[in-house]
Amino acid sequence: MKLMWALVLGFSVLALTVVLIRNKISHRILKQFVLHLAAAAFVIYAFNYSGWIADLHIPLNAVTIAAIVTLGIPGVLMIIGLQWVVL
Repeated sequence: MKLMWALVLGFSVLALTVVLIRNKISHRILKQFVLHLAAAAFVIYAFNYSGWIADLHIPLNAVTIAAIVTLGIPGVLMIIGLQWVVL
């Protein structure tokens, strides 16, 4: 059963890659997404090591990076607010 799901995942990734490579518009979108992803990771990294807010650490994982890529600066503020409320 696990082998079947692994094969389905592999085929899906391969099909998505083919579609992204063949479509010229997707090159621009993919490039823009990668740049936003790198910028979001840099913002989280810089925030963690700047000491701007004492005792606050934003984890560098897929969820936090996705929130920051999607929302931008409000995403950073949302994560800070969630950590402040929850922790």
